[in-house]
Amino acid sequence: MFGIFEGWNIAKAALKQGVRGVLFTLVCYSQSGVAGQINVGTFNIIGARYIQLPGNAGDTILFQNVMLYSSDPGENSEGETLSFGANSWGGSVLNYFEPQSFKFTLTQSNPMLAVAIFGADGEEGATMSIVLSPQTALSDDEKADYAIRASRAGNMSGIASIASTICSAAKVGNICALLDGLSNFNSVQQQEFAKLANDPSDPNFTTIVQPVTPSFSPVTADQSLSQALADTANALFSTMVQAIGIEKALVASANRVSGAVDAGDSYWEEQQRNAVANYQAQLTPVLQIQDAQYHDLVTALQSAGVQYQVSVNDIWNFEYHLSYYGLDQSDLAMLQQLGADSTDIANITGYLMVQDPNVKAGNLLDILSAQDVAKAPEPGTIVLLASGVALLGFRRRRRIY
Repeated sequence: MFGIFEGWNIAKAALKQGVRGVLFTLVCYSQSGVAGQINVGTFNIIGARYIQLPGNAGDTILFQNVMLYSSDPGENSEGETLSFGANSWGGSVLNYFEPQSFKFTLTQSNPMLAVAIFGADGEEGATMSIVLSPQTALSDDEKADYAIRASRAGNMSGIASIASTICSAAKVGNICALLDGLSNFNSVQQQEFAKLANDPSDPNFTTIVQPVTPSFSPVTADQSLSQALADTANALFSTMVQAIGIEKALVASANRVSGAVDAGDSYWEEQQRNAVANYQAQLTPVLQIQDAQYHDLVTALQSAGVQYQVSVNDIWNFEYHLSYYGLDQSDLAMLQQLGADSTDIANITGYLMVQDPNVKAGNLLDILSAQDVAKAPEPGTIVLLASGVALLGFRRRRRIY
């Protein structure tokens, strides 16, 4: 935990490590909503920064969409982390393009928050949004559950994307399209789950969003892909597009709850909360089916003997190519068809580009199998899933897996 002078120590340590441009920000805020929710603001962090926070001792303060970004391939291997704190509380973010959420109780009134990216060499930045006395649509446990799913989806998209690249370069056949779909579908779901773990305010709260299921092109059998394996993959993809449609409606509704609270509109707050409950009730059984179908696909890939060993050099080559040329046009088209917008695509590209090759290298099926929650969990799987929650600042009281 952070000591009483930790905020000052963060900035001093950042300066000693060469972080320049320490900013002091006195926040001007307005209280909104009858419940007293205060949107303190959204802040961009380059180097180090002080932010004077509002609030009294005992108030709850929420840091959401706390995300590191960088243009440097393999950034997660460099150890340049974001730390923030004031008095006896604080948090840190280790990985880039993985938005996190933190909740604390203020230990004194109007604390000075210190934020710094340690070891920053000019290619790194961060953003965070701060809300005092938040009135969110989703509970801490629900957000933590979605954060776990975002972490799993990211792990699946990363390894599948590189394996697909290797497969396509060798011109193996339609098995490459299966791997490509597995990457892109999971990339979109990673973004939606991350948004559910971080629910910013949306002012368009007088409209209830309806789920829209995206379309997709099924994979077809050939000499590299049996009809049975193609059918198994298409069953999973069909369920995933249904889930994506509901997830997007759930994201919008959760954000619009905050928007209604900000406006002090209790009627539309209730309407949006009802929509959230409705879409969560729809999503839960779909995700259960998706988990079972993912298990079926991993089992089928194992039975078919599909093997890709992704090396450290494979990942470096993939990330540098991505940094120069961006995503392939076919991937962009699929992501857009699945409903990804320009911000989603930028974050997906960034996420795939910054992974630590020394950590992510390995066997395709081993990594995919580690994300399979429908099988009996292994010790390594439990650690991997828990890592998605470790940085959230949420206290978990239950597990859904």
